[in-house]
Amino acid sequence: MCVNYKPTPKSMITALTGADTSATPDWPEETWQDYAAPAVRAGLDGEPELIVATYGMMPRRKLQAGLQISTMNARAETIAEKRSYAGPWHQAQTCLLPMQWFYEPNYESGRAQRWAIGMADDPALGHRHGRRPAFLRGRPVACLGRG
Repeated sequence: MCVNYKPTPKSMITALTGADTSATPDWPEETWQDYAAPAVRAGLDGEPELIVATYGMMPRRKLQAGLQISTMNARAETIAEKRSYAGPWHQAQTCLLPMQWFYEPNYESGRAQRWAIGMADDPALGHRHGRRPAFLRGRPVACLGRG
């Protein structure tokens, strides 16, 4: 996954997910590691629940002093084995990161250019972590990520 993206604004999240946004704090217009970002997960009643969480598997403030690791990208080949990802992966702990687009470098010109990648026919998409198909309001959700 990318390390930077534009989260879906609150005004669109309820329509897309059914999650209530009235009591959630605001988040920045762009998200980087350790920034506040919206995530939709299944609540205790099974309905979509919106939370504002820290983006990334392990916040930098929780790392041991001197430890330099990044948990921003997981490889499909090793996600079930790596210590940072294996537990949540095997327990199928999933969430949907509502976003309008994510940013990736494009090197076609010979130099890195920042490109926004999103859905051509829809202003919002989601990035899913986990194994199970993503469904919101009983309908499959267009997601990026390993299924």
